[in-house]
Amino acid sequence: MADAYASLWSNLAAGSYGKKGSARYLRAANRRVAFRNDSAQPFDSRNFSLVANLQVVSLWTVRGRIKGTSIEATVAP
Repeated sequence: MADAYASLWSNLAAGSYGKKGSARYLRAANRRVAFRNDSAQPFDSRNFSLVANLQVVSLWTVRGRIKGTSIEATVAP
């Protein structure tokens, strides 16, 4: 969330939402940042790990950590 607010405020300062005081600027500045329930979550090394030789995945989700989940996969040539 902090990154979303930092992005919003930098866009407001850069004039991406029009001049300060315009209807579009005020609408963006006064609205809370929100994410859709069905929106995608990017995965990287902080919330997704794969140990291919053990065929195990570890995921951080909004409901907690899923650890030691087995997978079936093949290595591409």
